[in-house]
This record gives sequence, C-alpha cells and structure tokens, in this order.
Amino acid sequence: MKEEFKDELAHALLIELLSFQFASPVKWIETQDVLINKFNIDNFIEIGPQPILANMMKKTYIGKADSMNFGKQKTDISTYCVSDIESIPYYTSDRKSKNNPTKSISKDDMHKMAVFNPYRDFINFKSIEDSHDMISYQTFVCNEKSTNTKKSQRTLNEEDIANEKLRFKQFQRELQSSSMTSKLLHEYTKASTESLPTKDSSSPNLLSFKKTRIREYDNPHAWIRSLSYKIACLPTFNPEHYSYIKRLVHVYNTNPSIRNEIDCVLEYNMKNFAMLQMYLNVYHKEQTAQKFEFDDRCDSGVTLYDGDLSSNEEGGLESINFSSKIVYKWDNDSKVFIERFDSSTDDHESFLNHVFKQCDVVFTQNSNITDTLFKFLNEYFQEENACMFIAVDCQTLKEFYDVNKRLQNLYIDVCTMTGNLYVLPYSKENEDFVNIIECVYKDYELDIGHVLVYDDFLNLKELSSSISLAKSKLNFVSPNTQIISSFKSNMDYVNNVGMMHIDHIQYEAFDSEAVDFNVLFNIKGNHKVQFLQRTSKVMELPDTLINKGEKLVSPLAEVPSLPRPNYKSYEALQAEYNGSQLQEFLEPKNLVVITGFSELGPLGNASTRWDYEKNNETFSTESILYLGIIMNLIKYDSKTNDYVDIATNKTVEINDIRRYETHIIKHTGIRILDYEVVDYDPHKKTMLQEVVLMQDFQVVVCEELMKEYKLMHDESQIRIVPLNKDDLYEVHFCPGTKVYLPKAFKFDRYVSGQIPLGWDPSTYGISQDIVDQVDRLTLFALITTVEALFTSGIIDPYELYEYMDISKVGNCSGSGLGGIQSHQKMQRFRYLHKGVQNDIIQETFINCMSAWINMLILSSAGPLKTPVGACATAIESLDLGYDIIMSGKANVVLVGGYDDLGEETSYEFANMGATSNAKLESEKFARLPKEICRPMTKSRNGFTESHGAGMQVLVRGDIAIEMGLPCYGIVNYTSVNSDKISKSLPAPGKGVLTAAKKSHTKFKQRKLDVSYRKKHVEKLTENDEYTKRYWQIDYFKNDIKISPIQGSLSIFGLDINDIGVSSCHGTSTKANDKNETNIINTIMSKHNREKGNLLPIVCQKAITGHPKAAAGAWMLNGLLQIFKDEVIPGNTNADNVDKVITEDNEYLLIDRSNILPRKSVKAGLITSFGFGQKGALSIIVNPNFLLACLSEEKYKSYMVKYEQRYQKANYEYGYRMLHKNLFQEKNVGPYGEKPIEEVYLGI
Repeated sequence: MKEEFKDELAHALLIELLSFQFASPVKWIETQDVLINKFNIDNFIEIGPQPILANMMKKTYIGKADSMNFGKQKTDISTYCVSDIESIPYYTSDRKSKNNPTKSISKDDMHKMAVFNPYRDFINFKSIEDSHDMISYQTFVCNEKSTNTKKSQRTLNEEDIANEKLRFKQFQRELQSSSMTSKLLHEYTKASTESLPTKDSSSPNLLSFKKTRIREYDNPHAWIRSLSYKIACLPTFNPEHYSYIKRLVHVYNTNPSIRNEIDCVLEYNMKNFAMLQMYLNVYHKEQTAQKFEFDDRCDSGVTLYDGDLSSNEEGGLESINFSSKIVYKWDNDSKVFIERFDSSTDDHESFLNHVFKQCDVVFTQNSNITDTLFKFLNEYFQEENACMFIAVDCQTLKEFYDVNKRLQNLYIDVCTMTGNLYVLPYSKENEDFVNIIECVYKDYELDIGHVLVYDDFLNLKELSSSISLAKSKLNFVSPNTQIISSFKSNMDYVNNVGMMHIDHIQYEAFDSEAVDFNVLFNIKGNHKVQFLQRTSKVMELPDTLINKGEKLVSPLAEVPSLPRPNYKSYEALQAEYNGSQLQEFLEPKNLVVITGFSELGPLGNASTRWDYEKNNETFSTESILYLGIIMNLIKYDSKTNDYVDIATNKTVEINDIRRYETHIIKHTGIRILDYEVVDYDPHKKTMLQEVVLMQDFQVVVCEELMKEYKLMHDESQIRIVPLNKDDLYEVHFCPGTKVYLPKAFKFDRYVSGQIPLGWDPSTYGISQDIVDQVDRLTLFALITTVEALFTSGIIDPYELYEYMDISKVGNCSGSGLGGIQSHQKMQRFRYLHKGVQNDIIQETFINCMSAWINMLILSSAGPLKTPVGACATAIESLDLGYDIIMSGKANVVLVGGYDDLGEETSYEFANMGATSNAKLESEKFARLPKEICRPMTKSRNGFTESHGAGMQVLVRGDIAIEMGLPCYGIVNYTSVNSDKISKSLPAPGKGVLTAAKKSHTKFKQRKLDVSYRKKHVEKLTENDEYTKRYWQIDYFKNDIKISPIQGSLSIFGLDINDIGVSSCHGTSTKANDKNETNIINTIMSKHNREKGNLLPIVCQKAITGHPKAAAGAWMLNGLLQIFKDEVIPGNTNADNVDKVITEDNEYLLIDRSNILPRKSVKAGLITSFGFGQKGALSIIVNPNFLLACLSEEKYKSYMVKYEQRYQKANYEYGYRMLHKNLFQEKNVGPYGEKPIEEVYLGI
C-alpha cells in the first residue's frame, strides 16, 4: 500500500470503528449480571472523576434485584470511586500469597485475638449500611507486605508498619470518641462485632441484625460542635460536667482538623482549652485525695434513715439530690413512687428483688436470661431515654455472645431511638474474667465510673478487684465506680472500702421493701446505710423532695392559664438591655410590639405546643387538662365544682388528670390520619375511572332525571322505556356507552399533623349556626383571634376603641389555600350532585376568614389586607402589619396565617414529590409517625403536611404601655423578597439576602452608635418630630453602607452577635434545608459575626408538621416563648444531622437537646419560604428593650397596670374555658345607637 493512502485509510478506519462503537449497545445490564452472579463481587471501584457507574450499580442491586434475577440476591455490594479514595477501605485478600503464606493471619487467629477484646480490632471504617468484616492493622500490614512483593519494587519496612498502625489507631479513636455521645457505638458494635465460630454456623457475625433497622446517627462534626457550645456556655464546672469535658479534650487532642473551631467557641465564651485541662487535673487530684477518706462501718459512717430528712443531718450521708436515676417510677397522680416490676418466685430470678427503672446496671446471676426479666426489659426500653447496663455472669465468652445476641435483638425490636443498652461480660470462675472486664472498660471508653451495681449474692471482693484493676490501666481518668450491695451477703465491707476506683455503698434492712434506692443512688463515697423503718411497696415522699429545682407551670393547676412575659427588674434593664442609653432617647411610639399570640394546631394551642416542645415531648398536668377539655375527654361541672369524665360521667380528681396523657399523646401531633379529623381514609382513597359498557345497563328513574340523562347522551347510547306508573321510566344504556365508576387505592401519605382528635368548636362557645355556615378554616381563625386577644389582656375587643378610633384597628391575616373543605363541597360534591349550601362560594374566598373575624369580633373600620404567600403567608402578614402601623394607618393590627388539610392538596403535594412517603419511611427505614419529619438531617425526605392557625396582635409601643398590655416581643425588621429568573415555582431562592446588602467601607459608621444618635436628639425641640424619628429608627434607611439587618439591630444598640437563635422554615426537603442554612450562615458571615459564636437552629416542623400559611406564625410564637422561658428547644428528630449542612455553615448549631443560653436571648431570626418566589425574613427583639426605654417612674406605673390586666384576663380566660364560652359573638357595634355614617365621618 502506498504511503499516501495509509493516513487516509487509518482515518476512515478510525471513523468506522468509532461509529460502530457508538452504535453498539453498552450491555451494562449484562455486565452487572456477570459481575454480581458469576464473579460474586463484594466491592465495585470505579476509576474516573465521578462515581457514575458506581451509582448506577448501587441503584441496580437495590431497586432491580428481583427483575434481573440475580442468583444470590445480593444487597451488600459496596461501591466506590477513586475520586474519593479515602472512602475505600482495605480488605483481606481471599487468596493467600504463594511467596509468604505464613505472613497472613488466619480467621482463627483473628478470633483468638478477639477473645479478650471482641470490639478492639474489628472496626468498621465506613457507613454501617456497607458493613463488612474489617481486618486489623496487623492483618492488613502482613498481607500487604506479602501480596504486593511482585507488584511493587519497594518493600514495607518497620517504619511503614508503624505509620500504618498509627493511622488506624487515630481513626479508631476518632470513631470511638464520636460514638460515645452520638450513640453510633451501639449500632457499630451490633453491626461489626464478630463472635466465636461454631460448627453449626457459617456466618462469621452472630450479632448481625436487620439492616432495615440500622440508622445513621449524628455525624461527629455536629456532635463536637454541640458539645463545645454547651461546655463553653457553662458558668462554672462541676463533677456532673466532668465526662463531657473529658470527651471534648480527648477529641481536641486526637483530631487536629477541629481544634480551631473548638478554640473559637471557647474563646468567644471567655474560656480556653487550658482551662478545661486544668479542671480535669484538679478534679482528678480531688478524687484521688478522697479515696481514703472513709468512715468506720459502725461508727460515724452509720446513717439511720427513717424517712425524715432531719435524721441525716449529723450522719455521714451527704445531702440527697434526686435525679433521674430512680428505682421506682414517680406517679404524678398519686404523688408516690410505684414499683413497676415484681420479681417472680422462681429461684432462678431471686437475684432481682426490685425494679430497676432507669437504673444503670442489672447483674444477672447466670447467662440463662429468664422470660420474666425480658418482660421487664420489654417495658423498660419502650420509655424514652432508657439506659441500662446488664452485667452477665458467663462461664465462657461464647456464652456471653449468646446472651448478648438475645439482648440486642430485644433492643432492636423494642427500644426507642433515645434508649441505650450496654452488655458487660463477667465471670466469677473463669480465670479470664479480669481480662474480659478490662477489655470492656478500655474499648468502650465511657464513664462507666457512674455504673451502679445491685446484687445480693455477688462475690463483692472479686468484682471490686477486677474493676479496680481494669480502671487502673485506663489512659484516661474516670469517676469511681459505685457498687451497691446488701451487707448481710457481703460481710467484708471494711476490707474493701479502701480499694482504688471503687466506692462501696452497703445497706442493711429488715426487709427488702424498706430500702429506698433513691437514697443509695445519690450517695458519694463509701457508706454503710441502715433502713430501720419498714415501708410498703408504695413509698410516699415529702413534697419538698419532688421535682426539686425544676421550673414547672402549675403542676396542680385547676384551670388553664395565660402566658406571662419574662420581665426584668429596672436595675437589670439598665445593665443588660442598654437602659441607660435608650432612656429619654428611643420613644415607644416608634416601635411595634407583639402583645398577644395564639395558635391552634396538632398539639393544641401555643402553650401546650411549647410545653411539649421544650419538655422532651411530654405534657404537663396543665396542658393535659386543657387538651382534655378541647378533646371532649373531660368537662367542668359548675354545680359540683368538679371535673367529670365525659365517657363515664364520673368525677375526676385533679391528681388523676394525668391518666389521660397516653390517650392525648396518641391522638395529638404528627400521627397516622384520623378519619374523624380529615374526613377521608388514606387506605381507601377514591377516584373515578372511565369504563365502556359491554352490555345493556338499565336503571329506573323519575321523569326529571330521565330528561337529564337524555340530554347528556345521544340516541345511540340511550334507550328510554316508559313504565306508565308514577311517572317512572326505564333507562337503558346501550353497549359502547362510557360511564365513570368509583375505585379506591392505598395512599402512601397517611401520616400528617392533625388537630387533636375530638376537637369541637362548640367547646369554645361557637354556636351551631356559625359552625354550619362557615368553613372549618374560619373556625380556626375565630378561635385563635380570641385567644390572641386574651393573651394581650384584652377581654372585650371593644375596649380598644376607648384608646383609638375604630379606623385604627386592622387585620392582615391571610391564607395560602383558603377554605379547602368549602372548595371540596363546591367543586367535588356539587359535581357529584350531593347536598351543598347555596352560598358555599363565599366560603372559598381567601379573604372571607378575616371578614368573619371583623363581623363577629372586632367590628372595626381599619385596614383589611389579605396576604397570600403560600408557606410564607404568616411572615408576609407580619410585614404588612408592621408597615401599616409604622405608616400611621393603624395602631393595632391582627397578623397571622391559617390553612387546612385536605385530601386533594395532600395528593397533589405527593405528586410533586414534596411530602414524605409514610409507607417508605415505615417499611424501609423503620421510622415511627412522629419521626417522619426530620429537618436538617441526612435522611430527610420531604415535609409532613399539617393544618391549623396562628395569630399575633401587633400594637404601637406607646399605646401598649398606656393600656398596660403585655409585651412578648418587638418587631425589629421584616422583609419579603422575590427571586431570580426561573421556571420552577417551588424552587427555593436567596432573595432575602438583600437584607444583608451593604457596600464595603474601611470606616466605622457612627450612626450605628446609640450614644452618637442620642446626642443629635438631645439638641432637638418637641416640634422636630420628623428629625427625632429619623435619628431613632430611620437613620440607616437608604444608606448603602449599612445593611437593613445591621441598622435595625443598632436601634437598640445590638449587632449581629446578639442574635441568639434562628427559627428556620426547615421543611425537611433536600433543597430547602440546604438553601436556608446557607442563607443564614451567609448573613452571619457578611456581618462579621464573631468566630465561635454559634447560632442555635430551631426546626419546629419536626413536631408540628408543615401547616403552610400558619407556619411562620407558629415559628414566631415559639420565638416569643424562647424569650419568655430562656430555653432553646432541641430538634428531637435530628438524629443524623446532614454533614453538608454542618461543615459548610460554620456558625450554625443543630442540637437534639434543649440549650440553656449563657445569657438571655436578646434577638431572634425567623426565615420563611413559600411557593411562588416568596422569601421572608424577620428579626424579633426581646421585649425587655421596650421597658428599657422607660423612666423608672413610667416603668413602675406600667408594671402595676400590666399586673392588674393580667390577673383579670387570666381569671376570665380560665373561667370561660371551663364554662365553654371563650368565644362570645358580637351582635351590636361599639358605637351603640349612633348612625354608622356619623361614626365613620367622625361627626
């Protein structure tokens, strides 16, 4: 071939080959079939920049395993990509090296290594869902050295092995340290621990469990940030904080990547790492010095306990502080501790003489756990925050594994996600028991120093020696282990009290029923305690010992009560709230304050929701009483002055109110749909299906209906036969005629937030004619309006017109969808020819709710504006109300939002993929209904729909002071923004970032200084009102060097660092939560918030669901309640905070538990987003800043008026709730007989 043709031929051949390749099928399905079935792969590693094929492989074996007919139905193939090389773990090669087969460690050797420490070397270094049998660093190094000899020119030396060992150990420590608090340890041990092999078992892991039950918990970064914040906010350290500080120090020393963040958090709160280390050293020295300070058994160490606290004053027993570690469960109804578990008379169970309710350790005499103990554990682990250590006396380690497996299966099936189980192996005869206990203490690295052991027959000396020896080898300091035992079975008390790391508490009693374990669990040091008074199983305690130190809201209240603002003293206002600067400068008339708030939702009203939210999802007695009334469980009998059970008509004592708690919790909040509430069955959702008749279908109808059928169908479809009696006709529908038949299917969105079951508007005093006339959403709005006025201290709305004209009271509340039930009647029921009221169309208008409020309650002539902002409606309403008052158009404005829950909207939200699939959450992820909404978590999967209403009363500041109205918060800033060009209505936007917009400047803006502005005001006269207003609240507007947020906060002398909490929209959708947290963090960063000043995030929808228009109103209510109680509620469902959210947003703190701020929250941020480019943001300031503007004389005068108003309104509220007439319809206007024209014209 000539040379000149070679290039041309090569080019043509290349084109043809490429064309053939492009046109040929990929055969990816066949490739996967070969990899999975033929080669039986465990790991799939893609070499490329992105895990495209890896993701396709993962989706295939999860979603299409059945259709592809995989031979082994594999569901545990791990996929990786070299772009994330750190995630690829090392695995043992199945093929032994031919060159050096002795270098590889066999599985038998590995099991021998695991005998004394089953948790040490088998660490799962990646996600639990991809768990495999991991190898230790010794195994990896040996195999790596032997198998890679030919592949690599360089052999491993001792330095390589040491470096690899250090890398594995560091990662192991990081994993274990993060597991201690995030509870990953429990799941990790269950998923990765290997047990001894047996002949009958082919599986190396006998402790495996259902993968559908495995859940991923808090990422270490979120846990470390939370712990840093809590320790930094502590005013002082005490022994209770020892373990937390120790863990933080441990992480600080082992994880260099997070040291800077910990340092910033500590530094901002005026602490440092050296202070923490110093505390640990001092505490350790104090503990060491106290080890040998003990009393003789029968002298000063003897304490006589007869139920009277006075008998303990001169004894060796320390003062008693009751904690959550109790043996008997406290019964709030009868005010006694009630024994929850009676041991059987079976000899095998004689070791368990008492119930162990929230006790740390139960010691089992033998490994054969009886059914009675399992019955007790089954009940025990259903309680929230249950934590138990079970010490198992086993002859062999295999025996321990068998018991461990059974206990863990019970834990998996029964335990709540807040519960913990630890199983400790122990043996009195096996010579290896010391090593067993040592490995448990060393590998758990927990504060098992607080373990409490109770046992009547235990060999106390051997147990004490083994624990002491094990703890002496620990590389960290832990508190002493307390061992509680009976004196009559352990006579060697004096010989053991000096043992290191051990505190002995022995008791002596005539009868086991005389023992008060609450006393024993709170003793420090070595003691001998005698119980001389014989008691029954039900032990009564003095009232002074109950709920000691707790702040409860009227635990025995007989009537519901109104909330009160958390006002500070005049001196505190001057010192903490800039009173010295704001006095005689900032005038209340230039402020808008929130004087009242209310809501109606899945958890009742605002008070009961807050009670549930801040108290770890439990209700107080007062909340149960209120909910019992509105759910028609109990009623008040005015004749006997008693509460009566509606079902039985029997009297209910106030102490017996808590018996309704179980029913109330079951039928409130987020739960499976109640047909009586939503009026449809999600398991039988009906729709119409068009079908074609195959044969004649005949019906007998009247003449009128016959004519209607005839009008609808032509002659080829219908044949009419007169029956010649009573004007009846036989109508024949011919074959080929199309008709619609109803069908039903199961709807997978069957969990929602719903108003309490049994809720009835007549309970509030709304008459039946109003109930029949209006939409249910109007009823929500009417009730919340009345409650909002009552929390404002306004019993009669017409009182407002004594202070202002009727044109100065407005209403800006709105809705996103309006009356859904009325829409359903008008469109669906009318189409089906069902009975519907003739004026139903008026109830479908979104503005009709605010119209009914004015017609039945207010009778005002002020501004009436109806915002429609989808899910951001309530904050848009707040923005409207604020602008109306600041513009002078009104002095009082109702704001808020309300939306209902309907079958049609739920179905359409599901079609969009916006809501969480309840069926999927339950069956695949084993989630409970109350866990279905999980904002800010990695596992979030859409919002949970809800319904209800929320309202606030906005009042101009000077009028609120004059009337003595309470102030719960100050509206500092509001904005509603649109967004960018887009074709997606629900897409979240960032338009609210304009609230942080400002130009860069090197110079400090003097206008932000209150003192500077005050000097300008002092020079002005009384006639310079406009200029005064400018220097008080308008100075930053239109100034490009000052952002709106920055300028608004500076009105009170605050800055971005004073925002102490952010209440997020937090819908639990992938897009919203990521977008919202990024916006908040960007705002903080733009205003140079100090590093380490973390911002707690509150996501209320986790417990309420998403009520659409009412969402922002409920969030605002929660923020006002944070000001009131000075506690930031935790996000209880945030069990696996998204790593992307925490790492990308350095200022945000998302915690599951409540946060007690180091100082009062001075300002809070609210963000809300709605379909249709609605982005809303608001800043609310602590109400004490309003009082800080007053002189001492005006302050005292206001407090007197406020107290009188509150007492009167609180009494009237309770009275009306009990007598079912809270709502009182107005029939006459506030102007009496005067003509309406003269009233409006001011004649």
